[in-house]
Amino acid sequence: MFLDYDGVLTPIVSHPDLATLSIATREVLEDLATKTEVAIISGRDTTDVREKVGLNGVWYAGSHGFDIVGPDGAPADTETLGRFEQYVPALEAATDMIVTAVTGMPGVHVEPKRFAVAVHFREAEDGAESIIEGLVREIGDSDVRLVVTTGKKIFELRPAVEWDKGKALEWLIQRLEIDLESSIPIYLGDDVTDEDAFAVLIGSGIGIVVGRDGEPSRASYALEDTDEVRRLLARLAAEIEP
Repeated sequence: MFLDYDGVLTPIVSHPDLATLSIATREVLEDLATKTEVAIISGRDTTDVREKVGLNGVWYAGSHGFDIVGPDGAPADTETLGRFEQYVPALEAATDMIVTAVTGMPGVHVEPKRFAVAVHFREAEDGAESIIEGLVREIGDSDVRLVVTTGKKIFELRPAVEWDKGKALEWLIQRLEIDLESSIPIYLGDDVTDEDAFAVLIGSGIGIVVGRDGEPSRASYALEDTDEVRRLLARLAAEIEP
């Protein structure tokens, strides 16, 4: 079971710090993790999402999979993931420039991460989106080591490498030695960044999109909201033989 955090396990909120996992959902996840492998693949920093979920026995892939830790909290330090370290100085420099550029803009929140920097504008004034995008793209275009991506009310700078939630999902499937002949990987996501993971599972697993109101998606199925997610996870936990 592979899950995004924001918009899947918790509702989308005005500020990232307010996305708190409910006790009921945490209990369902804890039960599920005793019966099958569970991994959270989030755009959040790994430390942040691990703290918010608050469960051991679960894999955490933060920054869209650039930073992965195992159930014991130890980094999954491999040649594949270790190569991303070289992009940290560029991201730190870009973070400083972004903070300076958006200082004084109401409702704009900068979220520094180890392998990304996100600019949230859900609470920004009307018309600010194009200004924020211009600032972020100008800073991103100034360094070939970085690339600009988008999501729900967010612009983000990440390392300019071929890595995303789909690549992270493939890595985890291989690392966990999941036999696709006898097991069914399931991925739940809500944002455009989850489409790469949905694409990976076409023909070999199940993609479920949450709360996208009929928007086009590579997912096979859809759920309306996080309450439906919790009910689905509870039902699966009850059905799976450990």
